[in-house]
Amino acid sequence: MAAAVTTGVVSLMIEAARTTSRQTPTPNTIKSALEFTAVQLAGFDTLTQGAGSLNANGAIRLIETLDLGAPEGDWWLTNAMPPLDAAGGTSLTWSQRIVFGVLQGAVAQPAGPAANHSFR
Repeated sequence: MAAAVTTGVVSLMIEAARTTSRQTPTPNTIKSALEFTAVQLAGFDTLTQGAGSLNANGAIRLIETLDLGAPEGDWWLTNAMPPLDAAGGTSLTWSQRIVFGVLQGAVAQPAGPAANHSFR
């Protein structure tokens, strides 16, 4: 069930990106937005929960504010937005983490084209 729900959210993210920036986000952009907007689960560490719980509203809102055509090294956000959502009267704070890259020493370093961009 989780894979089907996430697939639906990814589809909505692609549609939102094509509508707002007329570009299709890369798989790494989709993955990063899903992880950045995920909601951490109380009582679980990162190795147990991964990026956290899927936050469909946050992921779609974030992808709508990205300028996917920005030159390498430029800011992607087109306007500021608070890193939180509300559901059922509860405030959900985004994890604001991206869990991918290669380990070099004790510090995780981003790898590939996604390393050159930031949500800043």
